[in-house]
Amino acid sequence: MHSALCILHSALCTLHCALCTLHCALCSMHSALCTLLYALCTLHSALCHSALCTMHSALSDSMKIRLASSADAEMLADLSFTTFWDAFHDHPKNAPEDLDAYMSEAFTAKRLAEELADPNSVFFVAEIDERPAGYAKLLFENIEEPVTAARPVELCRLYSTTEFIGKGVGQALMDECLKLARERNCDVMWLGVWEFNPRAQRFYEKQGFRIVGEHVFQLGSDPQTDHLMQIELA
Repeated sequence: MHSALCILHSALCTLHCALCTLHCALCSMHSALCTLLYALCTLHSALCHSALCTMHSALSDSMKIRLASSADAEMLADLSFTTFWDAFHDHPKNAPEDLDAYMSEAFTAKRLAEELADPNSVFFVAEIDERPAGYAKLLFENIEEPVTAARPVELCRLYSTTEFIGKGVGQALMDECLKLARERNCDVMWLGVWEFNPRAQRFYEKQGFRIVGEHVFQLGSDPQTDHLMQIELA
């Protein structure tokens, strides 16, 4: 009986050793798989970053920012209408009839021609492969309370087409606006941004704008609230 128990104990010890060896092997395999997964994730991240950088570089190389002229009135009317619609039509707070009322008045070729003829007004147009990709409008010597400035300029609009959102068009337009404002010795640039447009607010905060107040933006029959933001340039 004692001999049988010894044999069983020996067998169990052998089995325990085998299980320990198997456990060690599985741990080594798990470690190797984790290392491989990390390497694959690192490679995927590098490839994605490289692809995005290449795409951004290609877009930057093909992007052109130019000043608009009176000949651009119809193009700017179409671009303004399209980009405003794309930016706001699907927000539940914007009624279609209010959008239509505002856009049908604000974005006509006649209205854009009048704005282009204003000596205090400047439009920049972004083009990629000779196609309009976005635009910005500045209005010099214009100010609203509680914005504080001696030589103000308003950034009235800055939009890019849906196709090029997130591709650097907005930043390129902003850079040109800030550059011109500084060249003209403006001390403050200010703007109004809808309270329910957090993406735009984050973009302007990234540029250095800060909220200083608010005003009403009349969208058709809907009095909406815009945050007023300004950045010191001097």
